[in-house]
Amino acid sequence: MKVSTSLKRALIGCAYVSALTFAPLSFDLNNGLSYSVAQAKSGNGNGNSSSHSKGNSSTNASSNDNSSDSDSASGSSNQGSLAKALGRLNAAHASENALAHASANSVVGALAQYKAAVQVTTALTMKENELNETIQSLEAQLATATDKTQIAALNAQLTAAQAALAETQIQLANSSQIEADSLATAANKEVTDEVVAATNELLGIEE
Repeated sequence: MKVSTSLKRALIGCAYVSALTFAPLSFDLNNGLSYSVAQAKSGNGNGNSSSHSKGNSSTNASSNDNSSDSDSASGSSNQGSLAKALGRLNAAHASENALAHASANSVVGALAQYKAAVQVTTALTMKENELNETIQSLEAQLATATDKTQIAALNAQLTAAQAALAETQIQLANSSQIEADSLATAANKEVTDEVVAATNELLGIEE
């Protein structure tokens, strides 16, 4: 059967419209319409990959958020526990001006006395160490000295250093006692090493 030229053109036009509308379809003048399986599979693969990638990204983001929230909660819990352990020693947050003008009978005043005592104790400890080194040096020189004049001078220096050391140790014991008493007066909870370290940090006392 013969097909008119106008009818052929109409069929070809329909085929092109179908090809543009449905990507997996293709048209061949000899074989007619055909379905591209490779293109269809490619389209499904891309869709699945995109969906899977987005799902994983969402899961990872959720996991990271949960981890961050957990760390934040842990940090807040630790800070809360320390603040509870400090009790009245939380007053160590007071400014330098408040410490300087606080009543001696107040918690802040007791902390001011504690801070001053710690500073004195630190200075006296350094002095004690220096005197011990001086005494050791003088004793070493006396062990090898032969000149009577030199020996007499070294003995005089040694006696003075020993007297200064004894006086320093008395002062050191007093300052250490004031330090302990002041902290005990300010505190209303058990004074542990952790509590002392936290209080010193708040007061700006360097270890």
